[in-house]
Amino acid sequence: NKLRNTLITTSLFLLPPKTSEMTDEPRFILREQDRYLPIANINRIMKQALPENAKVAKDAKECVQECVSEFISFITSEASEKCATEKRKTINGEDILYAMQALGFDHYYEPLKLYLTKYREQNNKGSKKSNIESSSSIDVENKIENNSYENRSNNN
Repeated sequence: NKLRNTLITTSLFLLPPKTSEMTDEPRFILREQDRYLPIANINRIMKQALPENAKVAKDAKECVQECVSEFISFITSEASEKCATEKRKTINGEDILYAMQALGFDHYYEPLKLYLTKYREQNNKGSKKSNIESSSSIDVENKIENNSYENRSNNN
């Protein structure tokens, strides 16, 4: 939940200004730590994907930090455009799914749709504390990893 909130907060900082708001003066000044996900979160996620004895260089963490933040901005911007077209102000899960497909990340659509469905089911049960690490979430994560692996294999 903390990571999801961080992602949402970070994506808000990364949104470009609306065309009508563009001027020669910056809308606000962002510090580097406000533009990117916290490096500790990046490190934790990277370590989960690596063997226990693996080490990650500082520049590799910073590179992934920038890439992840840019990816979030890319997806959020597309979802935001859809909302603007539909005269809505709130980006929802379906908008993110739409953006993923529209930007060519089709292989993530089904697993993310399944994850969103499971996430909403858990939240609708009245549970204050969302158990993201449930077996259904792990199944979704495995499906995402398998799709990523299959996509990389097909590209080689």
